[in-house]
Amino acid sequence: VIGVGATDLYDNITPFSLRGPAPNQWPWSDENYWCKSDWNLIKPDISAPGRNIHSSIPGGGYANWDGTSMSTPHVTGAIALLLSIDSTLDYCEVYNLLLDNADHPEQGEPYPNNDYGWGRLNIFKAAIPLFMEHFSYILATNFEFQDNGDDDGRFDPDETVQIYFTLKDSLGWKD
Repeated sequence: VIGVGATDLYDNITPFSLRGPAPNQWPWSDENYWCKSDWNLIKPDISAPGRNIHSSIPGGGYANWDGTSMSTPHVTGAIALLLSIDSTLDYCEVYNLLLDNADHPEQGEPYPNNDYGWGRLNIFKAAIPLFMEHFSYILATNFEFQDNGDDDGRFDPDETVQIYFTLKDSLGWKD
């Protein structure tokens, strides 16, 4: 359901990576199945590393392989990570987290397109909204610095500086 393109070490789309658009026929043309209003038959949906990927091989051992069969496991693993944070996510929520947080290599502009889709996978960026929603983190809301040395506003070597700040729990449990 998610088309995956392959990139190389430099984020270039590889020659063997298939390109869109998707067929202009049912079910692809039925907007009821679109998770993004601007999808418009764009394929692939997202790209991930797929050239010279160190992988296990049949019969044991490891080798470097090329193909979208090497880039697709990157996206599959990213989906597993998102679902490990929030197992209630539906298909469209996962799809949009991945696509809305993809990196945009300069050579692929403008995005979205039928080479890279919405860009190259960035699972770190995709997971941040879920972490912020589901996990408590500490947010520093107010800073005040007092230079106890020469009052030049800089922290110089061997100078004592007092730092005052306010911490707030992201979920509002304690201030």
